[in-house]
Amino acid sequence: MTGVATFPRTLVFGAAAAAGAPFALALLGPLFGEAGALAALAIAVSAAYLLGLARRPATGLGAALALTLSGVGGIALGATPLALAALCAVLIGVLRSGLLRRDARAGSDFGRAFALEAALVGGGLALGAWLARGSAFPVSLALWGFFLVQSGFFLVGGPAAAAARDAAPAGEADPFERAQRRAQELLKREVRA
Repeated sequence: MTGVATFPRTLVFGAAAAAGAPFALALLGPLFGEAGALAALAIAVSAAYLLGLARRPATGLGAALALTLSGVGGIALGATPLALAALCAVLIGVLRSGLLRRDARAGSDFGRAFALEAALVGGGLALGAWLARGSAFPVSLALWGFFLVQSGFFLVGGPAAAAARDAAPAGEADPFERAQRRAQELLKREVRA
């Protein structure tokens, strides 16, 4: 499953989220109020991004559920929409490098992943905040700017890092993919015979 796990697909996801934000806010605003609509949008977009990053749907669903529950907890504790957006951004970074797209190469360490995610999350939040100032569509530009920076995750480290992030960790192969490989091996044997 590739979802948004490439540089161009993350850019497209960010553009789609930005384009859909005014419509989502218009629909959610009367139900939840302005602050509630912004919070719901931040949680929904972040959860959708995590679902798209996962190699397996079950892992993506678990990450999205963890983010959603954390976001709902933040709302229950009275977090502002800005604080909730920052929480969602931090959770994206933690879950992306810690669970969904971990670098499986030997010698890849926590410090490198932490520095990368701190730069991407901090840079994304800073660019989003800067683009939103004085704009007619501040939420849309903030979303687009944030995901513009997040797309850099797939450029950092070059092809070796990308291959390591795309490879499933040992013992975590998808059962469907194993069955597909086995069927292809059997078909190759039949063709040779």
